[in-house]
Order: sequence, then C-alpha cells, then structure tokens
Amino acid sequence: MEINIRLATIADSESLAPLLHSYIHCSVSKRQEIGIAECQDWIQSRLEHGDGVYFVALAASNIIGFAALFSIYDSIALVRQWALNDLFVMAEHRSKGIGRKLL
Repeated sequence: MEINIRLATIADSESLAPLLHSYIHCSVSKRQEIGIAECQDWIQSRLEHGDGVYFVALAASNIIGFAALFSIYDSIALVRQWALNDLFVMAEHRSKGIGRKLL
C-alpha cells in the first residue's frame, strides 16, 4: 500500500473531520459532546486563519491519518514557531510506519 503525505487544504476538512472526531473520542478527556460538524469547523478555522496546519496521510486517495501543528510565538526570539499538537492514524492502519511518515 502506497502512502502519500501532503499538506491539507480547506477542501480536505470534510474528509479530515471524522478522523479528528475519532482522535478526540479516543483521548483521555473522552469529550463525547463534540460532533463531526464541530471538528470540521475547527479544521477550517485553523486553516483559514493560518494558525494551524495539517499534514495528511493518504492511501488510495483516502485520508487515513494526520499530524496537526499549531503556531506558537517566542517573545524572546520574536518569531513564530510550530508545535506538533496531535498525531493520529486510523486503528486499521497502525503499526505500518504511517505516524513516523507524518512526523
């Protein structure tokens, strides 16, 4: 199975939202009240405002994983930096090195 990694665009937000939703639901917080529509809105907002980027892993044109980076600011160096905040691969695609590729 060939895996391709690329930057997500706003057009990917609909396909990416169910993965973010799954990530949220398997997290420690178990925030069950967050829906897929809210996840899609979050992704779109981050991409539109430029304060977040998503790298997506694709298999046969389907998004099967993502890495989310969000901007932070260093007031000493006066620069914007990026911090890896989230990394998720669908359960059926784990242990295949996809997370490592996303990094």
